[in-house]
Amino acid sequence: MKYVLLAGLVSAGILAAQTTGSIEGQVLNAATGAPVKKATLRLSGSTASGPARATGARRTAVNLIAETDAAGKYQFLGLPEGRYTITAQKPGFVGQSYGARRPGGLGETIELAGNQHMNDATIKLLPQAVISGRVLDEDGDPIPSAAVSLYRQSYVKGKKVWTQAGGSSTSDQGEYRASNLTSGRYLVSASYRGPLINNRFGPEPNQSERPDMIYAPTYYPNTVSQPNASEVAVGAGGEVRGIDIRMSKVAAYRIRGTVSGIVGGRGPVNVMLFPTEGSGLFNAGSTADAGTNQFEIRGVIPGQYTMAVRYGGPQELLTANQPLTVGAGNVDGVVVTVSPPFEFSGQVSIAERGTSVSVKNVRVTLSPMGTFFGNGQLSVTADAEGRFTFKGIAPGTYGIDVQSLPDNCFVQVLKYGGRTVQQDGAEINGPAPIEVVLSTTAAKIGGSAIDKDGKPVSAATVVLLSESAVMASTTTDYSGAFSFARLRPGTYRLIAWEDVESGAWQDPEFRKPYEGRATEVKVGPNEQQSAQLKVIAADEMTGR
Repeated sequence: MKYVLLAGLVSAGILAAQTTGSIEGQVLNAATGAPVKKATLRLSGSTASGPARATGARRTAVNLIAETDAAGKYQFLGLPEGRYTITAQKPGFVGQSYGARRPGGLGETIELAGNQHMNDATIKLLPQAVISGRVLDEDGDPIPSAAVSLYRQSYVKGKKVWTQAGGSSTSDQGEYRASNLTSGRYLVSASYRGPLINNRFGPEPNQSERPDMIYAPTYYPNTVSQPNASEVAVGAGGEVRGIDIRMSKVAAYRIRGTVSGIVGGRGPVNVMLFPTEGSGLFNAGSTADAGTNQFEIRGVIPGQYTMAVRYGGPQELLTANQPLTVGAGNVDGVVVTVSPPFEFSGQVSIAERGTSVSVKNVRVTLSPMGTFFGNGQLSVTADAEGRFTFKGIAPGTYGIDVQSLPDNCFVQVLKYGGRTVQQDGAEINGPAPIEVVLSTTAAKIGGSAIDKDGKPVSAATVVLLSESAVMASTTTDYSGAFSFARLRPGTYRLIAWEDVESGAWQDPEFRKPYEGRATEVKVGPNEQQSAQLKVIAADEMTGR
């Protein structure tokens, strides 16, 4: 067995002075139970100058690498008191964290006390799944250098959507092999990366010109429509072969237009086209000309789209969305109007008079809702007087979040333009003020999560609900403990899952079967209540 110290991340002197503990374990094949040789283990964490749990202790980062021997065993020696996580990787297997119940799941944090020797840190690696096949044209000839993308369902903002989960590209024989997959059901698509097929030259006087002929992005087996695609199921360690995709040339058109309302000096103007429905296989875009703000997007197949524009620097959120229909012809003269940007201010204050709580550095974040350009968040911090200002904002619907609150405070009032901000956001259409009022009477809820035998469950997901709305979520620590702070006094319900897909709990339909398992807790101003939760085990999950 051997371990290697990553230079520059922790000094040998620190380890030499505190060489007290160790972590040892074994890496096994989750399918066969056989030891996995030459797996790479990475230990990350921090040492503490005082007791490991001391919140004020000075900490030093630690990063070490070990490799398993022929028996699949590994060890990390000379570890100071601290908190550590371990991940394991090996070609042909899906990476896994210690304590995680599935690939990609949350692992456990190991709390290593002084002179403690942990010798049972076992990690089980699942063999990777593989999907392979060929990408062919309408005549059965191979298409080289095609991009192959795999999608699987996941939860985004409480909705189940298809998100990319792997990919590959085709060889000169049109063959692809998508590896490092977990078991599950996938959609497979192929996109052609070659040149457009056209026979035009010179001016284009009217809309009767011939269209481009392209290989449209295609789902397995041969459809351009996501609802008509066939799912591909693959088990852990399995390989599904023969997933061949047939691509055909289709007529595609171009869109020309102008972005209006642009104020100069704010960086490039990006114009993107997104399908109204689907996973976004047909995304296309361009950058508008810096002088004229004119743009052209090529290779667009007929359908319903949303045209989105975004420009501005890192301190601005300038966006515009506009519907567009593309039929059997080019589209000219499109005008996408960006509303003039504006700025507006806000104020953070304390509800209880006479308190000495500092509101400096309270952070307020705007998140455009429904944007096609990622989350696009913009944050500002309050000054010592609680004042803050957003600049360069375009009208739209935004979520407003208040973070970095002082201890024992919660958001009592959050208003824009005198109206309470709801969970679905606020329409910000002009320079009306944001009002943030904090109360110093925040409540706390803590406790532990246990299994059916009364044993603590680490890395369990605990969700806090209020009136059927998700207020917060957290994971239990190595001892099964959890806590929620800075809460508005009131009545809450808590649900704990042993193993749940990230974000699934935001979906009311997902939560519905488990509502009866919730534990109700009522907490008053400045109170702290405790609850013991029985986790919903993985084998109790609906649909598993």
